[in-house]
Amino acid sequence: MEYLLILGLALAALYAWGIGSNDMANIIATPIGGGAIKKKYAILIYIIFLVLGALLQGYMVIKTLGKGVVRQLDLTGAVAASLAAITWVYLASLLGLPISTTLSATSGVIGVGLAYVFKNNDWSYLNLGVINNIIISWISSPILSMITAMWMYILLKSFSARGVNA
Repeated sequence: MEYLLILGLALAALYAWGIGSNDMANIIATPIGGGAIKKKYAILIYIIFLVLGALLQGYMVIKTLGKGVVRQLDLTGAVAASLAAITWVYLASLLGLPISTTLSATSGVIGVGLAYVFKNNDWSYLNLGVINNIIISWISSPILSMITAMWMYILLKSFSARGVNA
């Protein structure tokens, strides 16, 4: 069992690397590409807020994935979910596919929960209410972000046009 813990810690480090290589590029590409900020400052800001987010809100993600999705996630399940997420994140990154590392990790945990269900023929291993809320957020988040960005652009364009004419 100790080897699984060591493997899990190694996978956590690999996953952190994958998150940094994938998500960081997604976050800082727009402001750098748009000329709003220099690369070194974007990286510094990203790192600061990444650490703050992990320290201040990371426990909520741990709570949801650790006990919320699958009622009793064991060490083998955690390692399997991590390995699945890491495999997908690295493969998608190599192929240049736009992905969510959070969605990959969550899907890995749900996949392990499904394995528990099929192995034991018992749906009580999964918390379907939590999974339902996660899936709703997966659908609503990009839609709401697009709508918000559209209105922000319209408002900013309107304010900048007034500033030029004033």
